[in-house]
Amino acid sequence: MCSKTWTPTLNTRPFMKKYLTLFYISAVLLFSGCTHLLYLDSAMDYFNQGANLENQLRFQPEAGASASPTMYYSMAYSGLNKALEKQKEELRKDHVLGSTYTVKALCEWKLKLYDKAIQSADAAVEELLAMDQATGIKMPRDMALMEALPALIEVEKAKESLFSLREQTEATLEEARSYYVSSIFDPDAEKAATLEQAIKKIGEIQKKARGNDELSVYFVQSQLAGLKTWSDAIDLLRQKEKGLDEASKREAQEFRKAQRDQFLEPEKGRLLERLGSLLPPGEPGGRLIDYWKKII
Repeated sequence: MCSKTWTPTLNTRPFMKKYLTLFYISAVLLFSGCTHLLYLDSAMDYFNQGANLENQLRFQPEAGASASPTMYYSMAYSGLNKALEKQKEELRKDHVLGSTYTVKALCEWKLKLYDKAIQSADAAVEELLAMDQATGIKMPRDMALMEALPALIEVEKAKESLFSLREQTEATLEEARSYYVSSIFDPDAEKAATLEQAIKKIGEIQKKARGNDELSVYFVQSQLAGLKTWSDAIDLLRQKEKGLDEASKREAQEFRKAQRDQFLEPEKGRLLERLGSLLPPGEPGGRLIDYWKKII
C-alpha cells in the first residue's frame, strides 16, 4: 500500500475570482510510484481545470477559450475509470476509494450522465461510511455533496426541461401552467413540485453543513440557481398570455403575480440573507449577492 496524504479541499473561487464554486479536490502525492494515485491525481487536476473554465465561461461568456469544460471533465472521467478498473483495492487500502467515487459522480453529473452519477454517489456514500466505521476517518464534505447530488441533478434537469418547453412555441398557457405546477412549484401547501422538493432537500443538507461556510455557500448558490429556473418559468407563463381574451389574461396575470410575490420573492430574500451571512462583508461577496438579485 502506498503511503499518501489525501486532502479533499473545497476551494471557493471569487465571483469573477472568488465565492463562485464547484468542488476542487486535490490529491497530494508523497510517492509518485503509486500508479493508482497518479491516475487519481491527474483526474483531479483535469476536473479542477474544467470547473474553473466552466465558472469563467458562465460569468465571463465573452472570454475566449481554446477548450471546453466538457473536454476536461471527460479526461478526468477517463482517468477515474482507469483507476477504478485497474486498482480499485489499492484505492480502498489508501482510504481514497470513497473520494474517487465522489469525483466520478461529479464528472458524470457535469457530463449529464445522471443515472450513472447517482449510482456513483451511492457507491461513494457506501465507501465513506465503511471507511468511517473501519478507521474513524470522516469525510463530511464528500458525504454531504453525495447526499445532495440527486437534488442538484434535479435542479439541472429542471433547467433543461424548461428550456425544452420554451422551444416548443406551440405550447399553450394551460400546458405551461401544468408543467409549472408539477415540475417547478405547486402553490398547494400539501403538495410539492419536483424543483421545489430539490431546493428544499439542498437546504436540509446545507443546514447539516453549518460550520463549513464554503460548502454552505455552494449549497445556497445551488438553491439560488434553482430559483433562477423558477423565475424563468414564471416568465414563460407571461409569454403564454399573449392572445388571451381580457378576462383570461387578467386571471393569468393574477396567478403569475401571486407566484412571484407570495412565493418566489420571499424565498429569494431568505436565501440571499443566508448567503450574505456566509460571506465576508464588502467585495467580492457584495457583487455576488448583487449578481443573484439581478438575474432572479
